[in-house]
Amino acid sequence: MHFSGLILLMLVLCFWITPVSKEASAAEPSNTFVIQGNGKLIEEKNRLQRIRTVSELTPTQFYVKKGDRLTYKVSGGDGTPSRALIAIGTGGTSSGIIKNRTTYDTQQTLTADRDGVVSLINEQPSSQLTFEIISGGSRMPFFRLGETTNAEFTNQMKQYSASPYVQLVSKYASITVSYASAAKYLTNPQALMTYYDQFLEAQDRIEGISVTGRNDYAAIASGRYYHYVEASSGYMYATNEYMGFSGDAALRRLLGVTDKTSATELGWGIWHETGHQRQLNAMTWGQGVEVTVNIYSLASEKAISGSYGRLHDSYPNIQKYLATDDSTKDYDAQDNFVKFGMFGQLMEVFGDEFFPQLHQKYRLLGSAPYNDATKKQTLIVQTSELAQVNLIPFFKKWGIVADSATEQALTNLPELTQPIWLNTDKVKYRLELPQKKIYS
Repeated sequence: MHFSGLILLMLVLCFWITPVSKEASAAEPSNTFVIQGNGKLIEEKNRLQRIRTVSELTPTQFYVKKGDRLTYKVSGGDGTPSRALIAIGTGGTSSGIIKNRTTYDTQQTLTADRDGVVSLINEQPSSQLTFEIISGGSRMPFFRLGETTNAEFTNQMKQYSASPYVQLVSKYASITVSYASAAKYLTNPQALMTYYDQFLEAQDRIEGISVTGRNDYAAIASGRYYHYVEASSGYMYATNEYMGFSGDAALRRLLGVTDKTSATELGWGIWHETGHQRQLNAMTWGQGVEVTVNIYSLASEKAISGSYGRLHDSYPNIQKYLATDDSTKDYDAQDNFVKFGMFGQLMEVFGDEFFPQLHQKYRLLGSAPYNDATKKQTLIVQTSELAQVNLIPFFKKWGIVADSATEQALTNLPELTQPIWLNTDKVKYRLELPQKKIYS
């Protein structure tokens, strides 16, 4: 055989014997993390005028057990003291979470006082910090949308089967659950995390925030997440920095989405708890906490299923309430899905651009309403000004009566000429907004 032919044959045999597959294994993750500073959580909460904060934790793919020693170094940034933190644990779990402030440019060792995942925090206003984990800690199965394949994650589940934890991350969401729950319910992490980003983007749209928006309607900072955790108790709930899910029914909803059908079946509770982290304080009075939250739930449902199914299912009870005598109506005493019909009708009558602009109007209020009565009057005024129609008759039909100051404020607006409170999934009323663009 000619010498060049022999070389060619050897190369063919080499590739045949040792095939290379990107799906087979992921590259070993780095021990070094560059974290963008986004300021403090309270600043972002106040900017968007939300009731609750999202998460400030950056995942690392590491976990520790109580007594483990973690050696690390933090460098870079603007030198602002005590703005770099390492967190151990997860909110909502029996062991909880502790956030340890660190110094810069000095190797440090932390002895874990609990079991838990390791996360990083950069509270600087804008500068980056570099965190290097020098020694300690163990790897866990970790999926990042756009970087990890399903096959690679499956291999990690085998490789790190001793890990108590699993984490999944997308552009907008992070999920922290037990290994056992991931093994039981998680079958398609790529589909799952794609779905999370899809409905979170829909919630951004109805909240009137955008990654390209100016300060009053800019989306949450890149690298901040809506954090979903397996909790030690409860069922589903939302609080500052995370949402907790406990028990098989909740975890199946958290992890079990593989396609549009399962997303529609399992999604409402997840959408609802996420909505609780977005609610505007000024638009939400005491008996409305479980009502305005479904502005965001319904936006998610429309994005995933293509319809407002939960609203339409509620219309018979909504119309039954609206048919009662105005003088006996008690809006706050109604079922939450009946009460939500007031917001749902506004959503359907004025279209997809109504609530994004309403959120923007609220965030520009010079003085936010401070009690339940004032919040109701503010809702009448703000919705009427946005629609450029006096909506006092609409709210009266719902049992929310305008006071004299509200009547005076809306005197110059055109009268409402259509009975939009009769809108249902079968009888449709439509009014045009004077301003169609959501963002300038």
